Amino acid sequence: MEAKEFFNKLKTILSKEVGLKDDYHNNTKWTDRIKRITKNIVGEDNISWEYYRVDTLKYAYTNFYKDFENNDNKKYFDGAKKSKFYLNVYNWKNSIAIEYENDCHSWTDELVKLCHLRSDLKVIIAYSEWDGSLDNYRSLTKQKVDFAIELIKHCQEDALNDKWLIVFGPCNGGKVFDNYLADCFIGYEMINQKFVSIGEN
Repeated sequence: MEAKEFFNKLKTILSKEVGLKDDYHNNTKWTDRIKRITKNIVGEDNISWEYYRVDTLKYAYTNFYKDFENNDNKKYFDGAKKSKFYLNVYNWKNSIAIEYENDCHSWTDELVKLCHLRSDLKVIIAYSEWDGSLDNYRSLTKQKVDFAIELIKHCQEDALNDKWLIVFGPCNGGKVFDNYLADCFIGYEMINQKFVSIGEN
């Protein structure tokens, strides 16, 4: 849907809404109403409400934001009541977005989620089945990150240029790896649009 089409549908619905002005000046009622209206515009299929809650999100204020600190982090605009015409200045960037997924079959959902977000570094802490030996386990995780490249290509190819780290810990192997558990954690970083095992590059 194009922006103009969305806006025109919104205006049409608003012009037909009964009791619009009664709810408009009540924040809670208006929010409920405008959500219902937009839901009617976009339809109910494939809707996700607030899906992009990231497990851990570290952010950093930009220098642009810091330029407004002496001005109470406000940008004032000209008008009859200049002190009343302003926008609060919010300006930061995501520096590290981290997702944790205990289900060894489902970390790819977190991968796709992070594909659609901007962050200086995207991290997934995941788990993979123990396959009898450390070498077999490493081989299995390598196959999985190679497939992850295909998932990224088909949902948000630009994310192949992002900085990624996928960390695997072993699972479903009983306690055979307990004595050297830390050695079983494997990290893959994105280099030239491929996941490469840290230590191999």
